[in-house]
Amino acid sequence: MVSKREALAALEHDQWMAWSKTLTEKENLSDDRVERWKKLWIPYSELSETDKDFDRTWADKAYAIIQDPDLEDRKTKKSTKSAKRKLCKCKK
Repeated sequence: MVSKREALAALEHDQWMAWSKTLTEKENLSDDRVERWKKLWIPYSELSETDKDFDRTWADKAYAIIQDPDLEDRKTKKSTKSAKRKLCKCKK
């Protein structure tokens, strides 16, 4: 079973790959940078542990935000408002 941390790290890697590929298409980057990045355009599972650690750092930051009790969950709040609107319509 994959841990939440590793799942988030894999997601972070996928996001970085999408961003970096888009950037290489739209910006004038050095050939050296593009070649370095191309070597990392592989599935997360195939990265070295050192390279995985970069994604894990961002996964840890994302996880901290998700776990922060002081931040509201907009989806939950939205669904609550939606349920209240439905109740109001039914009462009329």
